[in-house]
Amino acid sequence: MTTYTLNSNIRSGDDSDVQHVTVGDTVEVTVLSGYTPTVSTLVNCSASRVVTNGSSSYSSTLFTVTPTSGGAYSALLYQPYQANTYTLTGSATGSAGTTIQDTKFLTVGTYFSATGYGNPYHGNIYETIGGGADTTLTDLYAGSSVRNLYYNTSSNTLTLQINDAQSNVVNNVWDYLTIDGNTFTRFEATFTQVSAYKTWTWTSVSNPFPSNGNTIPFTFYTGSLTYQFAVNIRTGTTHQTATKNVVAGDTIITDALTSWAPAVAVNSLAPVNCTASVTVTNPGVASNTVFTVVPTGPGAYSARFGSAGRSFTLSGTSNAQAVGGITSGTVDFGFEQYDVSGNVVVDSREATETFLEIATGLSIYLLPPNVGTSTYDWTGCTGVTSQADLDDNYVFERTDGGGWNLFVTEFNHTRTYISPGTVRFTWNGACRNAWTGYPITCTAFHGVTNVFNVLAIGKTL
Repeated sequence: MTTYTLNSNIRSGDDSDVQHVTVGDTVEVTVLSGYTPTVSTLVNCSASRVVTNGSSSYSSTLFTVTPTSGGAYSALLYQPYQANTYTLTGSATGSAGTTIQDTKFLTVGTYFSATGYGNPYHGNIYETIGGGADTTLTDLYAGSSVRNLYYNTSSNTLTLQINDAQSNVVNNVWDYLTIDGNTFTRFEATFTQVSAYKTWTWTSVSNPFPSNGNTIPFTFYTGSLTYQFAVNIRTGTTHQTATKNVVAGDTIITDALTSWAPAVAVNSLAPVNCTASVTVTNPGVASNTVFTVVPTGPGAYSARFGSAGRSFTLSGTSNAQAVGGITSGTVDFGFEQYDVSGNVVVDSREATETFLEIATGLSIYLLPPNVGTSTYDWTGCTGVTSQADLDDNYVFERTDGGGWNLFVTEFNHTRTYISPGTVRFTWNGACRNAWTGYPITCTAFHGVTNVFNVLAIGKTL
């Protein structure tokens, strides 16, 4: 993944940037501000801030934004001093069909030949930059945590070790691990398990960690990637080959120097367990060809193209795509009950959906942004994992009836997903003159209280 670096100054006015990215990329904005700014409205992204000299009108903030899915995203940093804002917007495109399963941040440490994170000797892991230490992998394996993620400079090996507290850490949940933009595929690692620890080891790989003390993201993905090859069958060796082990659905693109108009399945070798196509440019003595292969299922695959007695063959093993993050333990034990026709009517291994009240009388008082605290982060939203999950599976029943306010057209506070279990409430009123009803500059009189009962619907146990 890519990290974009921007700069902004909102000490004397508003500012904004547009940055188009790929899902999982990180945008780091150094913002010159006054006193301590706050993270406000977030759309399709997560964000954090680290403030330097927060008690001064000459503070500086590292504002870090990571889009979470494809589509438009936006993030707002609000400076209460002089009521200035910094807004970052853009569009996020999916990384070749990948889906983020879990993202953490790691501060690099060293211990003898190990660099990265190693419990309890070196490094730290966080859910957000600037947050407290947090090794849990809630979105990947329920109840699990990172025990080790380090590179051994003596053996040139990378080790990921997870503490399997709920016996649900299995080797088919994620496809790729990226560390500071370096990608490691799960199927290329050796998987072992000893007691409660599950370990993936990559051998003969390069060190993905920067120098000691740097903080970097690492992310688990499922989905499809695109790989690139380049060959020359116009001259040189008559028949050339390459091997690439991939995940089913990955795309392998080969840019080839060719002659005339090559075709797929030359010499009667039809594509095996894959689709294959060629796009020929300048079909003559000095033509160029793009050879595209997509494995369609697990197992061996192969495809060939060529012409005039020259060919290129691509082959390898296609691995099954991972199933994605899980939230419960293994299902090795349980019972089933059948009807007279042999149909399962009760299965104790199936997740049970609930209708659960998780908060009663949740009272939240917020001020307009130009006056004071206009947001509140509630950490009691049990089980919430995304904005879509918040919208679809949680009900906020306002119990105070709304009430009448002489100074403000009252609305419910807006609710935005921030991180697992955390929802941000944001003031959402319109300030008006008490006698004319016309819009006016907000004051402390425009504070609004909302009281909610919160219900989780259809969540699984």
